Amino acid sequence: MGTNRLILACAAGILLNLTGMELPAGTAGFVRALGTASLPLGTLCVGAALPTASSAYVMAPALGGDSSLMASTIAMQTIAGVLHLPGLLFLITSFAG
Repeated sequence: MGTNRLILACAAGILLNLTGMELPAGTAGFVRALGTASLPLGTLCVGAALPTASSAYVMAPALGGDSSLMASTIAMQTIAGVLHLPGLLFLITSFAG
């Protein structure tokens, strides 16, 4: 987990925010553009994940897999995502002040 680039980048961002350090001159606009694009890109990723889940269910019996287990796995992942995201957003907004 300590080598995951996403986790390391988040930790670096939190550290920079807590120390009050600013980005180097000229990079603020670029970072702002990336931040603006993150919501639409996240929506695209979620949209791509939904057909993947349904195709996994269709492919399970076709390849001799356990289709009921796949359906249960997809349902539990969906429920976990629905419950996890509001809690995560609450924590982020609580610490962001």
